[in-house]
Amino acid sequence: MADTSMLGLPEGQVVNSAGLTKLTDGLIDGWIKALPDQEARKMLEAYAVMTAAGVEAELRRGVSAEDVRCRGDLLNLVGLAHLLGVGSSTEDPAVTTWIRALCVRAWGFLRQDGKAAWDRVTSALTERRSLSGDEVKALVAGPPKSA
Repeated sequence: MADTSMLGLPEGQVVNSAGLTKLTDGLIDGWIKALPDQEARKMLEAYAVMTAAGVEAELRRGVSAEDVRCRGDLLNLVGLAHLLGVGSSTEDPAVTTWIRALCVRAWGFLRQDGKAAWDRVTSALTERRSLSGDEVKALVAGPPKSA
């Protein structure tokens, strides 16, 4: 069995691929239908990094992957791994390696500005309990510009 300790899963817990949360109505469906087109794959991988940012922020705040706030994102990542041909379960070492790499990339984005993006994402998660990929992207990009 693959090492899933960095995912915050309890010992022996397996996550299998599940459905996807839509980023923007119809957008992800269009990318999925376009596979194996490399541009579609690139967009799904970018979406996976945004999703991993939510997982990473929650795990760094002490939330485990079995908590409902983190579990949905993790299920979506396993679903994306399945769609992209990586694997379909956290029992598959390729899936856990892929998710680990996404979390590393996401943490790089969240801390690139002295962890200000991380603070914005975690504050929003505390306030709202869940964020869409678009919301994470907007928070990482920075606070709204004043008029």
